[in-house]
Amino acid sequence: MAASHQMVAPDVERISQIVRNFVASEVVEITNKRMIMWCPDLHCAKQLAIRIRGNGYHYEVKPGNKSAAWYVQAFY
Repeated sequence: MAASHQMVAPDVERISQIVRNFVASEVVEITNKRMIMWCPDLHCAKQLAIRIRGNGYHYEVKPGNKSAAWYVQAFY
């Protein structure tokens, strides 16, 4: 059974707060299972991933297909 958006609202808010602390990062997509964040470079993506992992979430870091940007997925 998939979690509802109401069930994951605290996780979404917590991760959104982490992203707001990074000046150049922004949230791209939010679903009931994951959140995708955009980062301008690898260093920013790694630092964001460390903060997300420190809060107990699983993550994945991937490069953009057509740009130098990187994307971080956080799963809750």
